[in-house]
Amino acid sequence: MKRWMSISVACLVAFVWSGAAQAQVTLRYKFKEGEKLDYVMEQKMKMNQDVAGMKIQTDMNQHMEMSWTVQSVDSKGAAKIKFLFGRIKMALDTPMGKVEIDSNNKEAPDDLIGKMLHPAVSAIAGLEMSVAMDPNGHVGDVNIPEKALAKLKEASGPGMGDMLTPDSLKKMATQSLVFPNEAVAKGKSWTEKNSMMMPFGKLNADMQFTYHGEEERNGTTLQKISLKPTLKMEADPKAEIAVKMKSAEGKGTLYFDNTIGRIVEVALHQTMEMEVEAAGATVNQTIDMSTLLKLKKSAR
Repeated sequence: MKRWMSISVACLVAFVWSGAAQAQVTLRYKFKEGEKLDYVMEQKMKMNQDVAGMKIQTDMNQHMEMSWTVQSVDSKGAAKIKFLFGRIKMALDTPMGKVEIDSNNKEAPDDLIGKMLHPAVSAIAGLEMSVAMDPNGHVGDVNIPEKALAKLKEASGPGMGDMLTPDSLKKMATQSLVFPNEAVAKGKSWTEKNSMMMPFGKLNADMQFTYHGEEERNGTTLQKISLKPTLKMEADPKAEIAVKMKSAEGKGTLYFDNTIGRIVEVALHQTMEMEVEAAGATVNQTIDMSTLLKLKKSAR
């Protein structure tokens, strides 16, 4: 009797283990030479400021087009990819009035804010860079033409920090999605660490990814991955502006097509509350931001 019970328990354990093993999946990018992927990013931001009891609200909508073109693929599946930033449009509603910026317009707007932002928009739109990327998503050195680098440097005015550096543009284009070496099961989490220098200190922006299994969307089986960003500020004591991150929350969802190895959609919502001190004045600021990145066409 004990023998049969032992066999039954062993079979049950084997069955459960088999089911768990089958639920695991190895997530990988799959590159195909000559393939071109077009993405569109839509971003909406609402910023509220309290300056000495005066309430100030600024709304911003941004549209950005990006594309990946696989130039070559080696025997290990690593690829050389050309990233192209396409058209960029920004619309701002500020206390000083409404501002619209379009990279297709060579002339800067007449208003002060438009004149400040137009050089940065123009420097990114049309920018090409080549990177090496392996199937896990690790990205090698960024290669940007010298002329474009000079344009970026010229556009990096006060308040830009590392926002227009090759490394930050690389993260923007790839979404910093790096897969673990091992297969993952439902509930498995991993973290990608990121940081950026700002005029007022170092911003650490880590992203936790958690795998949630398969989900059918528009007749296609996709891998669902949740996103949880963590933002921390390391203030620079020598900076003229002091920024304190009082709270930061965020969550999102990423859909990955593991059959053809590409990002299909990323949706992220973040809220931040900060205290800014400059020239003896204190400004309480809250930011509510939503970002949606979508693949224009997914041919399988």
